[in-house]
Amino acid sequence: MDILSLMHRAGLQRIRDQGKPFIAASCPNTEAHPNGDRHPSFAINRDTGWGVCLGCGWKPSPEQWVAKAMGISHKDARAILGVDAPTAVQSSEISRLIMTLEPHYEDLAGWDEETVMDVPYLRQRGYTDQLIQQMGIRYHPSSSSLLIPWLTATNQPCYIKVRGTTSTTRYLASYGDKGSHVYGEWLYLKKVPELWVVEGELDALRLIQGGKNAVAVGTARASVGQAQRIVRMAQRVVVLPDRDEAGYIGAKQSLRTFLNFTPHVYLGEYPVGFDGKDAGDMQAEQVKELICRNFLHHLFQMF
Repeated sequence: MDILSLMHRAGLQRIRDQGKPFIAASCPNTEAHPNGDRHPSFAINRDTGWGVCLGCGWKPSPEQWVAKAMGISHKDARAILGVDAPTAVQSSEISRLIMTLEPHYEDLAGWDEETVMDVPYLRQRGYTDQLIQQMGIRYHPSSSSLLIPWLTATNQPCYIKVRGTTSTTRYLASYGDKGSHVYGEWLYLKKVPELWVVEGELDALRLIQGGKNAVAVGTARASVGQAQRIVRMAQRVVVLPDRDEAGYIGAKQSLRTFLNFTPHVYLGEYPVGFDGKDAGDMQAEQVKELICRNFLHHLFQMF
């Protein structure tokens, strides 16, 4: 089932398909649009089926917007979507990058698309299937590793990280060129009030699941290009470092870099009693207790 046909079947109004990566329509989240969204602000990615409303900020999965538009249950929406429902993990571009990665990572050879769509490691750590699917993460059982794709703002894969699932094997391999891209940037097509910046992809996922807008830069320090990109995405930037020496040094450098482009940059602080290494070790309820230290002249006294 293609996305355009699904949009018509769901009864979306004012559909506009101009051959671009996103198809526009009036937002089905009608209670957030008293004027009826006469100038369509809802955009659906024609490859993944995920939507985003530039008006109300709603970011629904295919199941969610179909259920909303048709006034049916999520169970009935899943039945309509069936096995043909497009998801981020089915992207042919992601598959192409993974296949290209095989010569560089021998344990990855022979991966099977059907088996790697299930990610038990992340589920056991409390990440939801919906978030795993939205971010296109895959699992390679024979090597117990995660394949984490980075997408551009137009949902085109540019980089893939292969990450181990044990405490002794984190980074394993990577392919592509992330350049100045940041992990999660494709979620923020409209400038958001606040964006938390972390080092690792799973750190960003934890904050997103806990209700924060978050991206990862992939290293302890944000590059100049990444800082420029992030500043365009948010009114206020909050840097949350890993709780080790490299993390704090990188955060100090990142703060200085961000201050070249905006005065609205702050330091994030973990809640009292948290003893993990980074945001990925937090529980969802702890994310709500994160602190934003909002006095610029105090920032560098932390180091």
